[in-house]
Amino acid sequence: GTLTNSMYTLFEVMIGDVVAVRRIFKYRPRLVVGFVAFIVVTNCGLLNVMVGVICEKMLAAATQRVEKMAQEKIEQQRLEMVVLHDIFNEADEDKSGKLSLDEFLKICERPDVRNCFDELKLPVSREPLARRLFEVLDDDETGELELEEFMQRFALMKRA
Repeated sequence: GTLTNSMYTLFEVMIGDVVAVRRIFKYRPRLVVGFVAFIVVTNCGLLNVMVGVICEKMLAAATQRVEKMAQEKIEQQRLEMVVLHDIFNEADEDKSGKLSLDEFLKICERPDVRNCFDELKLPVSREPLARRLFEVLDDDETGELELEEFMQRFALMKRA
């Protein structure tokens, strides 16, 4: 036969048409080894390509998911800082730019502020808890929190 006929016969083998192959094996039984080797190598190659494509797509999807989660976390942290900034400004009744223990305890009595702190996983539902949180935030022990100190300490606590 010709090269074209040989290629067509191999194509028939790959699609499962065994009629042509039976005729060849009838006259040349030694070609069985070549056909079996061709089928094995071709199938392994096709499977290897398919697995490679699937793995590449899964890796790309996982990378996108991780990036999306990181962006969502950054956005969540930004929103938390905005909320904390608003709470600080509302609590600073004398507009001194500093928050005293009394101002902090007073703002922590409000249900909406308690809910905000609960969402941040910082319970202030009872006065001792609020007082302890203030003490932790006031690491220089001045009895007052400046806005920058307030925000930095909350950021540190959220990372821990």
